Formats: sequence, structure tokens, C-alpha cells
Amino acid sequence: MDHALKMWDLQTDEYTDIIRQSYEHVKGSKESFPILEVHFPKYSTREIHRNYIDCVRWFGRLAFSKSCENSLILWRPPRPDNKPQQKSFQVLQKFEVPNCEIWYIRFAMDRKMKVSIIKMFNLHVTDKNIFNIHVQCRGVSKL
Repeated sequence: MDHALKMWDLQTDEYTDIIRQSYEHVKGSKESFPILEVHFPKYSTREIHRNYIDCVRWFGRLAFSKSCENSLILWRPPRPDNKPQQKSFQVLQKFEVPNCEIWYIRFAMDRKMKVSIIKMFNLHVTDKNIFNIHVQCRGVSKL
């Protein structure tokens, strides 16, 4: 359990190669599958939630995260070129979801990301393009 949101960069040749191999590994093989350990995340923050985080889902280049604080937060992770010491995330929207203080309520996203419905929270996000906000924009308007 953790209060922090962490992201790792798996775009190096070493990681992409091992990920590719994971799809080609023969189940039941006598050879063990090679493992890479990534000890340190590229990005970490404890500023988005004040309590344990129990579910995070990607929505295009944005992320939805939920804690047991009766809210679901849509936020933009930092751009890869941001310096680690900068506060580089941006909270775009905080959705109040009553009766959500129960630990480990998970939610899912549509794989095609055309429609996302989080039924238990009665939250419907129908078009991810409404969140294509310019980097310098500091607010969200309802459509």
C-alpha cells in the first residue's frame, strides 16, 4: 500500500526486448524467463492523493487515479523532458464520488478508449479528445 503514484520508463531497448520476449516465451519451458528489475521510478509524487491509492488507469496520455477519499482524479503526468525536481503533473479534474471511502474499489477503461464508464461511480467520460488541453492551460471547462 502506498500514498505515491510512480511511473517507470520502459522504452529503452533493454526493456522493450524483454517485454517482447515475454510474449514469445513457451509456457512450461525448462528454461527460466529472464527478469529485469527496475528499482527506481522515473517519476514519483505524493501530492495528488492524501491517502492510499487503490486504482490507477490510463486514459490516453492522461491518468485516472482513485484513493479512499471519495474522489476520482483525472491528471496529466509530467512530460518526459521535465526535470525530476519540477512539480510537473497537472490535476485536470476532481470528480466527487460519494461512498467511495471503501478500500480497493477498482474501475476499468474501454480498451479502444472511445467510451469510459465507471458504473459504480456513475461517471461517464465519452470523448478523450475533450482533455486535449494545451500545456499552459490551467483550467477545464465543461462542454
